[in-house]
Amino acid sequence: MNPSNRKKWLNVVKWLWTVVVIAGVAWYFSKNSQASIAYMKNISIFQFALSAALLVVGKLFLAEMSRFSVLSETWKPSFGKMFHLYSTIQLSKYLPGGVWHFVGRFGVYRVNGLDNREAGQSILVENIWLLSSALLFGGIACATNRGLLDFIGFPSGVELQAGLIALLLAVWVAVNLLSSRILLKRRLGGGALLRQILLQSAVWFFIGLSFFVLLPPRIMNLESATLSTGAFAIGWALGYVTIFAPSGIGIREVVITAILATYILPQEAAIYAALSRLVWVVTEIGLSIFSELVFGSGSLKTLIRPKQEDKTA
Repeated sequence: MNPSNRKKWLNVVKWLWTVVVIAGVAWYFSKNSQASIAYMKNISIFQFALSAALLVVGKLFLAEMSRFSVLSETWKPSFGKMFHLYSTIQLSKYLPGGVWHFVGRFGVYRVNGLDNREAGQSILVENIWLLSSALLFGGIACATNRGLLDFIGFPSGVELQAGLIALLLAVWVAVNLLSSRILLKRRLGGGALLRQILLQSAVWFFIGLSFFVLLPPRIMNLESATLSTGAFAIGWALGYVTIFAPSGIGIREVVITAILATYILPQEAAIYAALSRLVWVVTEIGLSIFSELVFGSGSLKTLIRPKQEDKTA
């Protein structure tokens, strides 16, 4: 099969997957409407607002991480510029066409003076950092949860548990050192390395926390916090690399449900995973509009300016 036909079939699969996921969610809620409503009633407006706010904080750190990955001696994007770029282009992930957010990012980098190699390597490094930090942060968070380790049959013992966490940390350090040295041609000192890993940790800490605060207060404790934040980070990473699922839709929720179901009922975990997707989409749309108004070219500002002028006339 030639590349053109393969791409067409992949697009068809993506559309079909999206339809199947939406239909599956609708079927599940129709069959479990009473239980679903009961679970959702336990979530307050304050929890939704707090979840969105924490997600915004996580995405601010994401924009800063993206800024660090830019390989250029001439273009040093400001935080506002990168936040605007990140917020607006991220919405294209939901298009079943494939890699439009990569194409958009690549185009912006080229316009700002990066050559093809620099643009491609910057995007590659950013994605290495995103995926590795999500998996490793999620793995470490889950590794601190003794209940999950017992469920999957991991040998008991504080030494083995500490060894697993240390191994994941070592891999995290190695990924950052190698990616920076080989792709960005940067030698990281101890302080720079620590700052880079703390930045990546902050991304998934706040994004994971935005999911945790959706859980009912009766189960909010340290155990559910480590489990939910770890589950979300791992679910996001696996959804991100699943090429037939736009923005990881369906995959992320299944992974979160599977991990969280070791602590609460599976149907309850599925509800919270679905609600976190709703918060995620609404927040991304809101951030896109906000960043265009504040940091953008002014295309949305021109819609507002005439009204402001009318008031002052």
